Amino acid sequence: MNIIDKNIINEYSIKNIDYTSFADIFAMNDPLSTTSEYYIPFLMLLESWRAMTTPPNWEYSDFIKALEKRNMDLSNTEKETLKFVFGEIQTPPDNVERTIESFNKKSEKEQISMREEKLRALRKQTYETYFGPSTDFTCQLINARSIIRLIHSLDRKLTETEIKEFTAPITDRRLLKIIDQTNFSYKPQSLQGH
Repeated sequence: MNIIDKNIINEYSIKNIDYTSFADIFAMNDPLSTTSEYYIPFLMLLESWRAMTTPPNWEYSDFIKALEKRNMDLSNTEKETLKFVFGEIQTPPDNVERTIESFNKKSEKEQISMREEKLRALRKQTYETYFGPSTDFTCQLINARSIIRLIHSLDRKLTETEIKEFTAPITDRRLLKIIDQTNFSYKPQSLQGH
């Protein structure tokens, strides 16, 4: 792992290779280089920076393609309602509110999957633009942290299919284990304390 600053390559040593504790990462040859104490704030800065960017928007055709990719069959009424919602047509079909409510209920998991796919692509693109390959540990850690936050924000365990999809860019076994443990042991807020 290298950080290049003022033409100096700062090498890092990891005391215990079996477990990556960020407190055990030290700069070896430059006392002014970035050290482990800045790593978590750095991650938080990246995450808040990404959160401040415009969330991904959908075009009607992309939204429909993403649903079809997930084997969602839409009725003509749902298609017309979605066209209205996306501004493709100006005249609202009958029962827009009821149709959208029903559609959202039946496609909740698919819509979460679609959103997460777009967010992963955005994270990857942003990371690669500024920091290089998105396969490195820091990018995988950011992805892992986002999955754990997702579990908490959904207030439920992720399904096996969701875990498989959301962890696709993560290859580090330790991060995958932490995600699995978090998901396995997660208790929804309504069940906590009982």
